[in-house]
Amino acid sequence: MMEDFIITKREILFSTIIICVMIGLGVWVSNPILQKTTEKSLKIVSSVTVSDLERFDYIRRTNAGDFLAEGSLVAINPVTLPEIDGEYLKVVKVKEKYTMHTQTYTTSDGKGHTQTHTRTYWSWDVVSREAFCVDSVLFLGQRFKLEDINYSAGTDYKETQSGGHHIRYKYYTHPSLINGVMIGNCDNKKYEELKFMDGSTIEKMIETAEKSINNSPIIFWCFWSFLTIILVLLFFKFENNWLEENKHIK
Repeated sequence: MMEDFIITKREILFSTIIICVMIGLGVWVSNPILQKTTEKSLKIVSSVTVSDLERFDYIRRTNAGDFLAEGSLVAINPVTLPEIDGEYLKVVKVKEKYTMHTQTYTTSDGKGHTQTHTRTYWSWDVVSREAFCVDSVLFLGQRFKLEDINYSAGTDYKETQSGGHHIRYKYYTHPSLINGVMIGNCDNKKYEELKFMDGSTIEKMIETAEKSINNSPIIFWCFWSFLTIILVLLFFKFENNWLEENKHIK
């Protein structure tokens, strides 16, 4: 079997050209990708860090630039519903109806004879969905409109309540207080470009950014090297008679 797979000198030469081209393409492709990743990580590493009310207000008054602020995002006038306990930043109420469905299917006896059947099944189907969310939040003593913060307030399942015959309501909530890190920029005595990372800390974010700076080039070139090897192996696999008339020249 090995005699049927002989690599010629011209194939080795051409594979070397493929490797050189892939290295050049890798440099061209990696530069903008790694530059963007590095800039984003350096922005985090070089940001001013804040964890108290006085300093958070100070960086705004002094236009301190990029910052990382660790604290609690607290709902102002939190959402409450009479049918569930607690106060929340966001509540989603889903109404479902237990509905009967019919389904038609066909069976065959193996001799080409088919027969059509109808079966019935029941399922809980969503009828409507309502979302209740606060307008404003408090963070390190400063009030913000929630819509001005890049924060996806996801919800977790809380409970299910009966709504009568074949009707039920499911409730999903987001807590009224969330610990995390606010990323942003202070300019013109305003907080701008705000993004909240719940469950994170300044220490974790800086550590992740530093690892990204060091590991991104390694990860990219490992992937690119693997891709190059695959291309070279695929090249060797094909009959490359266009390189020379007899591929079996040793």
